[in-house]
Amino acid sequence: MHEMETFAALARWAGRTFALNLGYLPEEKLEWKPEPGARSAAEVTGEVAGLLDMGVTLLTTGEFGLPQPTPPATIAAGQEAIRAATARYADALTAASPETLARIVDSPFPVGRMQIGRAALFPLVDMLHHNGQLCYLQSLLGNTDSHQDHGALQAFLNPGAHP
Repeated sequence: MHEMETFAALARWAGRTFALNLGYLPEEKLEWKPEPGARSAAEVTGEVAGLLDMGVTLLTTGEFGLPQPTPPATIAAGQEAIRAATARYADALTAASPETLARIVDSPFPVGRMQIGRAALFPLVDMLHHNGQLCYLQSLLGNTDSHQDHGALQAFLNPGAHP
């Protein structure tokens, strides 16, 4: 199995779980911040969707396209943005050629030159990080349950048994 297929499957799980956790926030708390310097669920959702699309651009053009995060106006819009961006990103991961993945590019981030195959994984890491933030915001609002898209997890862990 191509290693990017595994990362794409992980992205699909993470995207479904992120969208699920976003849905456990009350609609009126989408813009809520626990303190003025924090980011709201809307802001982190916009960032995640933007970075996923940055990954698609990197994998398909070989260039960084810095995202313009767009916070969603509603939870449903945020969930749809994450689902759509995740699908594009996972497809780009699996379609990338070994030559593209091995290519070295200049990063706009303070890390210097890097392989596209490594740089393209940053959106996945960011989505996992921000999923934790959504869970934390839920707990601050009184929802201390752990929400997991079990179908997505089963599909990731045992892809042959679950479509």
